[in-house]
Amino acid sequence: MPFKLVGTEGRTLRLEVQAGGAPCDGVRKVAVEETPKTVTVTVTTGPDPEAKCGPGVVAMIGRIPVQAKLRDPLGNRTLIDGAP
Repeated sequence: MPFKLVGTEGRTLRLEVQAGGAPCDGVRKVAVEETPKTVTVTVTTGPDPEAKCGPGVVAMIGRIPVQAKLRDPLGNRTLIDGAP
């Protein structure tokens, strides 16, 4: 799922993902791959297994805040969105 970089704090990236939102969908996984020159972040969204969704429940497209933890600060490395 594509994301927007909101900010960095040390080894933490603060991201925002636009996806089907509460109460039905949420962030399922955040994967990070780091090299000396790049950081690839892949955010996976999908149905929340505990959500009570069905007829009459309105799911809104929303912006979901996400954090990605890095081994090292982003620095001058290129941030890549790993979404397919």
